Amino acid sequence: MPHEKAGRRINAAGLIYPGRDAELRAFSVRASRPQTRLGSRRPEQKNKAVAGASDANEKSAKLKNRLTDSSCFRRCGKPWGLGPAYAWGIHLLATRAFMACFTCLLLCQSLVAQTSVILSVSNEKKLVVYSLDEAGKLKIESEIATTGKPGCSIANRSGTHLYVAMKASNSIATFSFAHETGLKLLGETHVGAAASYLAIDPTGSYLFSSYYQGGKIAVHRINDDATLQDKPIQMIQTDEKAHCIALDRSGTNVFVAHTGPEAIFQFTFDPKQGILTPNAKPKLVRKPGTGPRHLWFHPELDFAYGSDEQGSSVTVYQFDRETGTLSVVQTLSTLPDGFSGKNTTSDIEVHPSNKFVFVANRGSDTIASFSIDPKTGRLALLKHSQTVPFTRSFNISANGKYLVAAGQKSDKIRVFTIGDDGKTKLLSTSDTGKAPWWVHIIQNKQN
Repeated sequence: MPHEKAGRRINAAGLIYPGRDAELRAFSVRASRPQTRLGSRRPEQKNKAVAGASDANEKSAKLKNRLTDSSCFRRCGKPWGLGPAYAWGIHLLATRAFMACFTCLLLCQSLVAQTSVILSVSNEKKLVVYSLDEAGKLKIESEIATTGKPGCSIANRSGTHLYVAMKASNSIATFSFAHETGLKLLGETHVGAAASYLAIDPTGSYLFSSYYQGGKIAVHRINDDATLQDKPIQMIQTDEKAHCIALDRSGTNVFVAHTGPEAIFQFTFDPKQGILTPNAKPKLVRKPGTGPRHLWFHPELDFAYGSDEQGSSVTVYQFDRETGTLSVVQTLSTLPDGFSGKNTTSDIEVHPSNKFVFVANRGSDTIASFSIDPKTGRLALLKHSQTVPFTRSFNISANGKYLVAAGQKSDKIRVFTIGDDGKTKLLSTSDTGKAPWWVHIIQNKQN
């Protein structure tokens, strides 16, 4: 039980608080104070002063009754031996703390919900920004017109900027991006041809581009404002149909897949100078009819995975870090059993869990999913999922939950969810504009 000692109150926990009467005196006006000053005033001033003191005493009494009768005093003050003023202060602090936590919770929920899908609608010369909800439904949030037909795209690691190749205008456009406001054009760099693939090095300092029609590759420095320098550091002629450019996880080895000469060109890269140098073994030649198209390096293991356009297959490559070269480990068909029609593969990605590989088929119109052996890097087929016709590109969200595929000749995009077993399940299909060419998902880290 709390008890009084020397004008102070000590509760059961041994904490010392001022007495209740002392607290209440802080909210009252002493009647004696104005009375001592009345003698020096005129009668009318005395009357006003007396009335003011009376009003102050009345307000003080009301405040005292309000504090002592309040629920916060009955619940917090009495059990802990607190006076009404202390109890009321604790009540205010608790209320503010609750509101702050509630606001943080709402903010976190809004961040988690922000998943954006950016689609290059090539024949309508526009980029469309969709929001993607937890159920896999897409909603158009904004659109932005482009100078040329937008093609492949790549976002920086933080998702604040997007680089898009433009056909016809033969340029690479830089956009800023925010989930709330969409895309804003920052600049456009003319490169003389339409890039077929874009990649950014791990430092975020350089943008690499390959050119299918031009048979070349280029390296551009990224400025502090995220735009590209007007002139490339390097423009290297390789061979016809340079389809994809990819970097290993160190960013010091660069590979260019060509469907024309059936080869993957190999380079070393100096990140200080931004210079590419042909490897001592300048290329890996594949069998005729294979058509190496796209490459994706495993984030942890020394393997790369490639889609073979003409071969309708997927190939596992061993990556030698010492020599910076690739060698073939395994090749598997990407086609469903019994399919005998015309087919080519297109895009390929490794799942963010590093456990699965996905490859798109154009013809059978399926996405083949494979499991990765964590020791050997070899693949085993899991499933074929029916997708939109002529899927040119797809992208997997950073959290590994969604796969969004764009059907170039179907004018549709399809959203799948990816299970823990690597198998996909259809969530939704949406109409788009003419020729959806490339799809890219930007997702908050909290998702």
